[in-house]
Amino acid sequence: MTFNYKYQFPFSWISVATALSCSSFLCAETQVFTDREAWMEAVANLGGIYSEDFNEIQTGNFLSDTATQVGDLTFELFDTSGGIRPGTGSSAIDGTEFFQVRLDGNPVQSARMSFPFPVVAWGMDYRHAGDQTHVTFADISLKPIGKHNTSGFIGFVGSAPFEEVLFSDPFISFCDFSMDNLVFVEAPPVFEKIVPVEEEGVLREVQITFGNLRTDASYQLMRTTELEGESTVVDGGSPSESSDVFTDANPPAERAFYRLQVVPNS
Repeated sequence: MTFNYKYQFPFSWISVATALSCSSFLCAETQVFTDREAWMEAVANLGGIYSEDFNEIQTGNFLSDTATQVGDLTFELFDTSGGIRPGTGSSAIDGTEFFQVRLDGNPVQSARMSFPFPVVAWGMDYRHAGDQTHVTFADISLKPIGKHNTSGFIGFVGSAPFEEVLFSDPFISFCDFSMDNLVFVEAPPVFEKIVPVEEEGVLREVQITFGNLRTDASYQLMRTTELEGESTVVDGGSPSESSDVFTDANPPAERAFYRLQVVPNS
């Protein structure tokens, strides 16, 4: 018997009958978007989408050379200044609180934004006063954000999971940079291998190994026999390591499609 088992990435169906050297986002270069709706459409099926509007954080200055928690994010400012600012003035974006970083390229000053877990995409509204801010992460190196004294949206869909973004000003004059309505997308589980288990020529179970798992999250293995059909939960649990095996103990005889998803918080 030939088993035609397939695994579904969260954003496309992939046949495991062929060699899987990488997933769709791991094989591509990082994409850049300047339209929020286009970015949202691109990330709709990648993973959980998180946001930070900075409105619930007390306004005030942050000290340089220290790590500061802002919601789920961590900011580290190196020889520079920044913080949550009131939603007024020339650096405001939408009339509410925003995160502002002041950078200077002489000497080079920078700020690091760290996510709480690996992500594959992020975006934000921005406003500049002075020099362009540049970002570095994954395969992006010193990518300029907008032009001098402009505002807008910029979003990225990465080529690989990453956990931090570095903001810097490579020029010699001063840069006053603001961000707001920041969004980021959790990196989905990564398929590693699938093992159909037979007994006397009969398919008994299917074991699927996934990586890039969070030990603080719960997952469920979903199965369907038709791409557009309803899916059924066949296994689940909380992994103790970043890689784990999920099992379909009663697989259909001919074919099935699978995906692993994070169990929503109740």
